[in-house]
Amino acid sequence: MNEVLMLLDQDAGVDNRREVVIRGLMVYLSENAARLITHYQHINGDLDPDDLTHHALKIVTEGGSADGSPLEAGIVLEGVQVIAGLQSVPNACVVLVGLMYAVNLSYPKPLRYTFEFFQKMLLELHSGKLSPKILSLKNKLLT
Repeated sequence: MNEVLMLLDQDAGVDNRREVVIRGLMVYLSENAARLITHYQHINGDLDPDDLTHHALKIVTEGGSADGSPLEAGIVLEGVQVIAGLQSVPNACVVLVGLMYAVNLSYPKPLRYTFEFFQKMLLELHSGKLSPKILSLKNKLLT
C-alpha cells in the first residue's frame, strides 16, 4: 500500500488521485494491480505486438515521466490494442468497463472483485447480489 500512496507524491492532480484510489481498491481486495495496469517507459510509436500477445485484458500506459511528457493510456484485449490515446488510467478504466459491458465479456478471475466493485457499486448495475468481499467493503464505506 505504501507504493500506491507514494504515487501521490509524484503528482497531486485529480487523475493521479483517482488512479491511486483504483490501485488502493485493488490492494484492499487482495488483487494485483499489475494484472490490470502496465506502464511502459521508453516507447517510440506503437506498442510492440509481440509483447501485447501476453495480455488478455490490460490497460497499458506510456509517457507521463518527470520530463513533462503526457501520459497516454490504451486498452489491450486478447493481445490487440483496441483503444489508444486515452488521457489517464481512470479514463481507461471507465472505457474498459463500458467496453466489457457492451460486448458482454466476462471479468477475468484474478480481477473479479475490482470489476464487481466498478459494476455493482459505482455503476449500480445488477447491484442486488454482492459477493461477501464487496458487501463487507460496502458496509465499511457506508458506516
